[in-house]
Amino acid sequence: MEIRTISYSEKKKGGARPKEYGLMAIYLIATLAVGMLSGFLIRDAQSTYMALNQPPLSPPPIAFPIVWTVLYVLMALAAFRTHRALRQSREQSWVRYLVFLYTLQLAMNAIWPQIFFHSDKYLFAFIWLVILLAILIALQVLYYRVDKIACWLMLPYVLWTVFAGYLTMGVYLLNR
Repeated sequence: MEIRTISYSEKKKGGARPKEYGLMAIYLIATLAVGMLSGFLIRDAQSTYMALNQPPLSPPPIAFPIVWTVLYVLMALAAFRTHRALRQSREQSWVRYLVFLYTLQLAMNAIWPQIFFHSDKYLFAFIWLVILLAILIALQVLYYRVDKIACWLMLPYVLWTVFAGYLTMGVYLLNR
């Protein structure tokens, strides 16, 4: 199965349709709901986090919900844009691939805090992030081929995941 690069004229066939707003709402609501659930499950973890030896550049706990809210919105918009462009180009098999990768990365993203905060398996949490990063890179390649704006929207999440990897490895090394 080969994906072809979608031209700007194929993407830009009129303005947004009401059906597209529904698709965008699904991506936004589902993504934010997963983020809220993940945050709810670690709501008592701030004291655990503060008790750990932290690597340099560790942000304060209040930064995480702010950053993650922005990242969840950006990743949902990136997925929506790509989904819409693929659907308009009649690339249905690639739509399924996008939904699979997006759902997989979202699930892995939601599970990571449970590994880090509730099981104290910092090295495993780091390995989990490396796998997540590989999935994000696969998504980035798809986004780049289909919608470069979606690729740019996803970049902060990829960079934050790299930073999270640094923090996780730092916590592992400083707290073993």
